[in-house]
Amino acid sequence: MKPPTARQVCSILYGAKTLGFKAILCERGTEEKAFGLVTVFPCARKGPEVAITIQEILPWENLMEGVIIGQLDGEDGPETFGQGATIGFFDTDFSRNYWRYRAGERLLFSLAGLVINFEKVENLTFAISDQDSLKRKYDLLGEEPELDPDGRIKPDIYNMDGMKALMSGSDKYPEDCSFHMKISRMEVFELEGIPVFEVFGPLFPTGPVEEGVLYIPRPVLPEGTALRVGDNIRGIAWFHGFMTHCET
Repeated sequence: MKPPTARQVCSILYGAKTLGFKAILCERGTEEKAFGLVTVFPCARKGPEVAITIQEILPWENLMEGVIIGQLDGEDGPETFGQGATIGFFDTDFSRNYWRYRAGERLLFSLAGLVINFEKVENLTFAISDQDSLKRKYDLLGEEPELDPDGRIKPDIYNMDGMKALMSGSDKYPEDCSFHMKISRMEVFELEGIPVFEVFGPLFPTGPVEEGVLYIPRPVLPEGTALRVGDNIRGIAWFHGFMTHCET
């Protein structure tokens, strides 16, 4: 990556103590020292500190904004650093740090998600009853399936209560991550007059950090939806964050 422009770049963070807005300004190419607005975006002020091993650095055209794609740590200590789940996120400090990043680096980022699509999971169980799929499973396991009175293999029943999931978005928008979380605690605050739910719960699928934080603006919730601790939720969140420091 080429080093930053010689023109001065600065940012202003304003709004609530937890989630606000960040404005990026760049010095204009004029004799008098004046700054022009480049962009404004939502920005969480805090989030869990998560180790990410960088895979791709995706700068936007203005070089003031960009997306990082990387891997979480695995489950078995230092030997599985950077071998966990893949996620993408918008870097809220990209204009300051992009030129330092290198693929393969393991860095610490403070990450949070702004929910843009939401569903409260009401039915927490599902069944796999396809006989061919079940037969293949038991053949691979070398086990005898349990049969119902009609001689069919009994379905596998799964319970999603407490499931944690976070998956990177599409190639075009890797920062729009799919999630599943069970809310363990929750706060409510207002941002520009809009109620926002700050929810915490198990989220990161691999690595030593499990708990994540999501911000859910009230207008995103379907009409009549009430959120409570213990609810299982899923949807799509715009993941974003900033580098805190390098991890060796």
